[in-house]
Amino acid sequence: MVVPKTEDDARIAIQIAADEGIPILSRGAGTSQCGQTVGAALVIDNSKYLNQVVGFDKEARTAVVQPGMVLDQLNAYLKPHGLWFPVDVSTSAQATLGGMAGNNSCGSRSIRYGNMVHNVIGIDALLADGSEFFFGRSDAIGGGSQAYRELVSRVHAVVRREAAEIEARWPKVLRRVQGYNIDMVQPGAEGAMLAHNLAHLLVGSEGTLAYSRRLHLALAPLPQHKTLGVCHFQTFHQSMQAPQHIVKLAPTAVELVDRTMIGLARGNAAFKPIVDRFLKGDPDAILLVEFAGDDKDEQLAKLGQLVELMADLGYPGGVVEITDAGLQKEVWEVRKAGLNIMMSMKGDGKPVSFIEDCAVPLEHLAEYTDKLTQVFAKYGTRGTWYAHASVGTLHVRPVLNMKEDGAGKMRAIAEEACQLVRSYKGAAYSGEHGDGLVRTEWIEPIIGTRLVRALEEIKDLFDPRGLMNPGKIVRGTKQDDRSLFRFKPGYAAQQFDTALDWSEWNAPGAAPVAAASVSLVAAVEMCNNNGHCRKFDAGTMCPSYRATGNERDLTRGRANTLRLALSGQLGEGAFTSDAMYAAMDLCVSCKGCKRECPTGIDMAKMKIEFLHHYHERHGLPLKARLIAWLPRYAPWASRLSWLANLRDAIPGLAALSESLLGLSAKRSLPKWRGDAFLSGTGTSDKSEGAPAREVVLLVDTFNNYFEPDNARAALAVLEAAGYCVHIARAADGERPLCCGRTFLASGQVDQARAEARRTIEALKPYVARGLPVIGLEPSCLYTLRDEFKAMLPGAEADALAARAVLFEEFLAAEHQAGRLKLKLKPLPQKKALLHGHCHQKAFAGMPAVEQVLGLIPELKVETITSGCCGMAGAFGYEAGHYDISMKMAEAALLPAMRKAGADTLLIADGTSCRHQIHDGLSTGARATASNVPREAVHVAQVLAQALAAPAGR
Repeated sequence: MVVPKTEDDARIAIQIAADEGIPILSRGAGTSQCGQTVGAALVIDNSKYLNQVVGFDKEARTAVVQPGMVLDQLNAYLKPHGLWFPVDVSTSAQATLGGMAGNNSCGSRSIRYGNMVHNVIGIDALLADGSEFFFGRSDAIGGGSQAYRELVSRVHAVVRREAAEIEARWPKVLRRVQGYNIDMVQPGAEGAMLAHNLAHLLVGSEGTLAYSRRLHLALAPLPQHKTLGVCHFQTFHQSMQAPQHIVKLAPTAVELVDRTMIGLARGNAAFKPIVDRFLKGDPDAILLVEFAGDDKDEQLAKLGQLVELMADLGYPGGVVEITDAGLQKEVWEVRKAGLNIMMSMKGDGKPVSFIEDCAVPLEHLAEYTDKLTQVFAKYGTRGTWYAHASVGTLHVRPVLNMKEDGAGKMRAIAEEACQLVRSYKGAAYSGEHGDGLVRTEWIEPIIGTRLVRALEEIKDLFDPRGLMNPGKIVRGTKQDDRSLFRFKPGYAAQQFDTALDWSEWNAPGAAPVAAASVSLVAAVEMCNNNGHCRKFDAGTMCPSYRATGNERDLTRGRANTLRLALSGQLGEGAFTSDAMYAAMDLCVSCKGCKRECPTGIDMAKMKIEFLHHYHERHGLPLKARLIAWLPRYAPWASRLSWLANLRDAIPGLAALSESLLGLSAKRSLPKWRGDAFLSGTGTSDKSEGAPAREVVLLVDTFNNYFEPDNARAALAVLEAAGYCVHIARAADGERPLCCGRTFLASGQVDQARAEARRTIEALKPYVARGLPVIGLEPSCLYTLRDEFKAMLPGAEADALAARAVLFEEFLAAEHQAGRLKLKLKPLPQKKALLHGHCHQKAFAGMPAVEQVLGLIPELKVETITSGCCGMAGAFGYEAGHYDISMKMAEAALLPAMRKAGADTLLIADGTSCRHQIHDGLSTGARATASNVPREAVHVAQVLAQALAAPAGR
């Protein structure tokens, strides 16, 4: 693997590999569906550094980019100029332009904008022999070097010779990406020169001809207005008959979503609220039909025409009309996640990609899907369907178990599917996702032996030694060669007892597993390498990757490492090795992947499991013990707070703590308070008249001993709203209740389980009465809803999880139900900047925070678009993590906080988040300009201030 920092680095790496006769494989995000980026070769990863816009002409609407540039990042660059690159693939958050060119990517709106090949106007390319050429328009051939002219002449000779065969055999549908695009570089008769572009030969070549150093792209104006119609159908067949009529309305997209995808999306916490907004009833399939342009009235009129058309086709009332831009974006996010939603099926049976891009003429689409469904049934399976109905390309994946008999069924289904595609004149077997290892062998049945030999000639003209990504497009391997599979012959999970319960990842109705670790491996295997964790634009996932740019520090990288270790492919003891520790080390347990990964990878929980076994083997260091056991010695530290706080008061002690314990001297530590909240507070009932509604306030270790004012503020707000507040206490009365989070952070699951039992037992009487259990610290409260169920699976943990809510979630729910009697007055500050804790984002808790702050009159709240703050419990306090922790904070959070004026409230619910903000704004060269320390406060404090605000303010 080479990660070049400069174009010269890439050039030198290719030269060295070529000199040694080593194959060369250039890639971006490594997310190709058909094995294009898999092979025994020197892999050149362009995504980390070669990802810049190196040329832009707004008037000409062109851009020049390096191959590692991500599509979403390019479009973010272009948006202020009113332009975009319109090949909008569903993986736009991670797909690189180099990879898109290699695959000849398409996107949902290809019916309007075409494929990648229609939008690339030139490529600066490097061949394996060191030659460098610019491939562009045919009228510029004469200006090239002698070597370039000779290469092009030989290509033209092949294409001219095979012109009649190309006309007879080459697919005619828009979606055709098999082989090389020899149909698009035809020069015409001898002595003539039809206009064409030589770059089109490289587009779709999957890196088998040359290395694309720079891509010259054609841009398009951003459409000003869009409308979206969601067409509902009671049968799948009906949805396949409709596109041939709908496309006559000139939509920009017609996309299919089938029943399977709808059901899986509804089962995904991130997508269910969106799906519920645009779906009516229980359709068997829907079509998303988009109209876009500069005239708003025209798009509205087209949407009306769609409604009329659907009625004429026999589906009156079958269209949900969406004109709101925000909801349209959310609907498309669900569709873009389609592939990965499909892959979220639990169990060994998964939708497998091998015939998913067959493209047929629209008039045959319904018949084709019916016949293919019959093929699936013949082999005892079913298919999942979605994607581009507008151009006759449906992503269909049979559900197969590739650990067992999947390979044989795959071969049989592929053969029948190929025969079916051939029966439709002009159809293509590879309609979008390329050839790669999976479909290269199926090129010949579609275009014939003669044209396959022509493709081999083209390959040999560019790469006579066969070094550029061998085995793809020409001279490929067999599709069912299990040596190339993810699950090779003999693949099996190692068997051992797990610390947590992973049974939720077993297939529904499956037989009991042989060992608990089999369920753990099933959870790890949910990662299908889609690479969504590589995104940078929004959300939380994945903070460590955003900071380092290294695949190892990515959710996908960790999942792959765990899978290889747990299946014995990395050697004996790999799962508990130091190398595995290094791979897991920078995971901050943000749980962003739990929500944002379409297949639901929960790396935070996997890290707990790993650390449990790692420390069983290697022992627990003093630093980990000191942090983990904090809730148990906290009562004594609070009583001796003057002594416990000396570390930051006496010069030299901070440095000593770093050398002895590994706690960074650059960090301040939380200040122990002697006035702990639980040191005397009991049940309150300040209601007047009718009996107050009862609630339980669960105060965590950190808000009790470090920031008791937050708990007092929460109590004041709840009392002001008329609630009778029970303060949760342990039945044994020895020490406060604890969620066990500090123990979990170091893998001490047995200790955390003991704390969970205490907490469940103490809260059982309240839960039995249906009282809400209200928490203040997100990481603690959400442990009750998540890890408690994995440590103590059963009815009691489930019951507590159902009643546990964050402070803001409770208030927001009460407000929506019309029960909240909270009188709030304006604050002196009229603006607030809000940072969400990672777990609030992971559990969809942020809307409640925003709603509750919105109850304060005249307060304008802005939520920072940021990932993890970087503190992440004890993570950021460690000397070895300090720099990476601050890099995470500096990505968005701290710059936004520094820009806030003195009249702006800074709000963060997480205790670690508040401490990171404190350190980031009050120390070092990047402190606030006024040098006045800025502190972030909990929402409870803000609401309490609003209660206490003077009248008329």
